Amino acid sequence: MRKEKSYPRERFTQSLYKICQRLQRGPQICAVQTRSFIDHSIVIKKIQVKSLWVAGSYARGAIECGDLDLIIDVESLTGSIPYAHQIARSLFGATPLVSFYTGTPENNTSGVVFKEALLIWNIDQPNWENILQNIPVSSDVVRFERPSDRLPLSTRQFYFDSEAVDKLLALYDAKIIQWTFSSINFNAKNKPELSLHMQNQLKYKNCGMHSGVALHHFFAIEPQQWEDQHLYGTVRDGFYIAGVNLNVGKSKIPSNLLESMNIYQEILIPHLSNSGPNGAWIVERGEKHPLIIQANQYYGYVLICENIIQMVSESDEYNQSKLVLEIYDSLDIAEDLATYWNDDSENSPPLKVISISGREFLNEIAKAEYVDIYQENNITRFELDKIYNGNKNIQALHHELFSLLPSKRTHE
Repeated sequence: MRKEKSYPRERFTQSLYKICQRLQRGPQICAVQTRSFIDHSIVIKKIQVKSLWVAGSYARGAIECGDLDLIIDVESLTGSIPYAHQIARSLFGATPLVSFYTGTPENNTSGVVFKEALLIWNIDQPNWENILQNIPVSSDVVRFERPSDRLPLSTRQFYFDSEAVDKLLALYDAKIIQWTFSSINFNAKNKPELSLHMQNQLKYKNCGMHSGVALHHFFAIEPQQWEDQHLYGTVRDGFYIAGVNLNVGKSKIPSNLLESMNIYQEILIPHLSNSGPNGAWIVERGEKHPLIIQANQYYGYVLICENIIQMVSESDEYNQSKLVLEIYDSLDIAEDLATYWNDDSENSPPLKVISISGREFLNEIAKAEYVDIYQENNITRFELDKIYNGNKNIQALHHELFSLLPSKRTHE
């Protein structure tokens, strides 16, 4: 379980004073800049602040707190209510370690009922200073454990949704998914080295300063894994590289259940900061995931060179390079091909044959655009992107692919 870093109460008291002073000074009506869900164009919404509550360990009088939970009740004067972080940014500017939720203590965007919440400001109750000064402080008060504490990131680092968190944790407990956290040793002054290829990949994506720094540090953790790979997508819509979905900055928690073969990991990389935690949250299939169970029942043979599974590069009709994973259903076919290439390439490192199955099998498939299954008198090609984009029945596709490979049950 992630250990929440704590800070002195006085730090949050100062933040509360600034926030309440801004509300008291007025105006309570504010223009909030958002973006359209349809075309991402800028939309200006007007809201009016009605009330503000403080909740969590601060409201219960803790001497040290991990963050500051505030519930802000607003009325939208034009359209729907913006996100809480958009309102907070427009009203108060930067508010580090402060989590805002819109609504009331009983019904708010956190999905949590804050029974301990204290009303500290509204238009009819301007004496917020007295309320803050009269909160009993005790060293016996400790922070309540929350389900989200089991996640490797703080709720400040992603768009919190209690139902989504509960669903994710249930899948984790059932071993349908699993995750790891790869820490990043963040130093704003010193960026780790990257190959020229990966530097150009980031440069051409116009990631922005914070997202660019986060991606730079992430790719430097295991640089050889990404060499010669291409980064697709945008910061707003998410990135894709070699079978991996990358979400950078503040985004929703991973919701892709990895039910299709063209993705094997969902990774969330928040912007790096002094408060952290800094790193990559890597979500992948667990041992009870249906695809892992299915893939464990079959095997195939591939060629490797210096312990790297070999793929063939082909050009499509648009002259774009596409990777082909070649899988052989028999050891004889694979060894004959390896012998042929080794005899023809005396000065190159030798090709060898290995058997793959289960997780390794699925991970390699996700990195390729095409999968060719070699049988004695036949080659069957699967164009995964076209199949998934065409909404073909995923289960039928998986059954068709696996049916061409030898089964461990039959072999045994």
